[in-house]
Amino acid sequence: MASSSTSLRFTAEDEEALEFLMAETGATKSEVVRAALQVAVRDARRARARAEVDATMADPVQRAELAAVQAEMDEIRAW
Repeated sequence: MASSSTSLRFTAEDEEALEFLMAETGATKSEVVRAALQVAVRDARRARARAEVDATMADPVQRAELAAVQAEMDEIRAW
């Protein structure tokens, strides 16, 4: 995977946060920014998954299907 370079403008507060994380972790500024990006992506994916679960649980038809599958799994487990 090719890497690219991007310029970012940080506020004084952002710079303080970066300096803190760099001191705490021993990571470079680039490493801290990449790690923060990875955390943001993970959090967004979790939020999307949570929204999908919430939508499924709000749908009575979906809930009934889930209950039927659970009942079937319980029967199989009883064997």
